[in-house]
Formats: sequence, structure tokens, C-alpha cells
Amino acid sequence: MLIRCAIALLIGILIGKIIIYFLPKNVGAGDSVIEMSVRKLPLPDVVFDELSAPPSVTGIASWYDYTLKNGWSSKGHLVCAARDWPRYTYLKVVNLANGRSVICKITDFGPDKRIHPDRIVDLSSSAYVAISDLKTGIIEVKVESYGAGNN
Repeated sequence: MLIRCAIALLIGILIGKIIIYFLPKNVGAGDSVIEMSVRKLPLPDVVFDELSAPPSVTGIASWYDYTLKNGWSSKGHLVCAARDWPRYTYLKVVNLANGRSVICKITDFGPDKRIHPDRIVDLSSSAYVAISDLKTGIIEVKVESYGAGNN
């Protein structure tokens, strides 16, 4: 029994869900099985209110792409990562060198302030190409909130 519990716990940790079953010794018709399910919860999003998000910020933008385990990729989507606005907010990003702009949706947090303190937004390659060439790597931009979205 102890080995089965240890295996179930290990499998639960690996798949992100811990399920513990309590079975009575003599399970017959009409007997119920008690199931206790404990899930690992994701970290909560940072709590923002309308006043805490800046109206507009000027700084550096870079680009990135990622693929999730389920196969979804940021390629081909106008998405971005920003730390100063809540997730699912739409941002208008304007390239200050040429005046071109793109509207993208925040789906991730970043860039990491410890590694890139001057960067304010990471754009998907599709969003970046709309306002600049990928070869430039980083550009100076003005970012402003364009409205709240839903997930």
C-alpha cells in the first residue's frame, strides 16, 4: 500500500496533479470511494488596478518566440511580454525611429528586469516585424495601453 501511494504521489507530481484515493477494505455495491484531489496551483498574476498601469512608457523593445508544450507558438500572433501592465491587456507599440506601430496582446510577463533593466517589452517576431526588421534586435519604442482584453 505504501509503495502504491508513493508511486501515485510521484506520478501526480510529474503530471502536475496529485490525486490521493482512500479505499475502504471491503468495497461492495453501494459503497462509495472517497476521492481527495489536490492540485498544484499556478502562481497568481500580479494584481493591477487601472491606476497602477502607466499610461505610456518609452524604452527598449526586443523580440522573442516561444512554443508551449501543447504546440501553440507565438509565431504568427501579435503577442508580447510586459511587466508593467496586466496580462491580456492590449498595447500599442510605436517604433520611435520610423513611426510605425503595432497593437499586440500581453500573454506573458517579461522582460526580466534583473537581466535587461532598460527593456520594457518583448514582442513576438510577428509583432516586431510589423514595426522593424528582425536583424535590428532591439529598438527604441513608446508603449501605451490600448485597452483591456480577456483571456
